[in-house]
Amino acid sequence: MAICLYFYPPQVEGLLRRYLDGGGNPDAPGHFVAWLVQHTDVRASRFDGEWWDIGSHAALAAARLEFSPAD
Repeated sequence: MAICLYFYPPQVEGLLRRYLDGGGNPDAPGHFVAWLVQHTDVRASRFDGEWWDIGSHAALAAARLEFSPAD
């Protein structure tokens, strides 16, 4: 499984507005990144290790069990 997680510095907000006002796709974040690299420097980092997707109550419960202190 792969996940993309985007962190943008505050100055990207103006570029995001330009992208959206210019008709950029608001529903697919990869399209914004492709547009962004044409307008400013973009950097990426890779994170290794486990990733917990907490997208449901069941997943949250499983993560709590995994990370709760042992009694």
